[in-house]
Amino acid sequence: MAPSAPAPLVFPPYDKSKASNHDFVTYLNFLLSLAEPPHPSEIALRERFAKIGIAAGKPWDAQYVDPAMLAAIDTGVSEAQKQLHDQIVVRHGSNGLFGSRDVLGPKYRQRAVAAAMGLYGNDLEEAWYGGFVGDGAGHASLHFAAGQLPPARFFWSVTLYTLPDRFLYANALNRYSIGDRTKGLKYDADGGLMLYVGHKSPGAHKESNWLPAPEGKYSFVARVYGPSAAARNGQWKLPEPVEVR
Repeated sequence: MAPSAPAPLVFPPYDKSKASNHDFVTYLNFLLSLAEPPHPSEIALRERFAKIGIAAGKPWDAQYVDPAMLAAIDTGVSEAQKQLHDQIVVRHGSNGLFGSRDVLGPKYRQRAVAAAMGLYGNDLEEAWYGGFVGDGAGHASLHFAAGQLPPARFFWSVTLYTLPDRFLYANALNRYSIGDRTKGLKYDADGGLMLYVGHKSPGAHKESNWLPAPEGKYSFVARVYGPSAAARNGQWKLPEPVEVR
């Protein structure tokens, strides 16, 4: 006889404002219920969390929590958000950012940065990630010199996401990424490559190499699949964008 179907999962309704203050515990407690039993390395951590109401499946209602504790949690949330923002802004590559539990261990801040920058990222042996934050009010150009194209054994691509929601940007070209598989990409005579990123067209003769962007902030993410040793050890780097207003 086939086993009975599991009870449907009922996720708590998502409220962005609650996710950014002490009420994030509602979501955390629900998610912890899906990660039972805890990993042996995190049992002591779970015990510490339980002292402030963080526990798998436990209801959370801020009106029954000591105000001083709520204030302390909110302070911690604000500090963590700033640290996360600062780490995301300064990173240009992903060397060591992703990996298994055995590799990352208790590096929870690093794991949070990885989750914020890209869920389900591959480890460095599989893919190298890098990029920058830009503003589509102007335009940016990136030039890969001859012999300095992304060193991929498989393929490479660059994708643009809107900020802060990190969605693909709808545009008239229906182009959301550019890479070595892009049809019509124009290379320099010596094999180099210039890419253009911005809200306005760089001109009809350059549109083959144009990645459309929103008028506001965006995230430009490069992915190199099957990266060479030079990419993995930091010898190869993504070219710095040249901003033009």
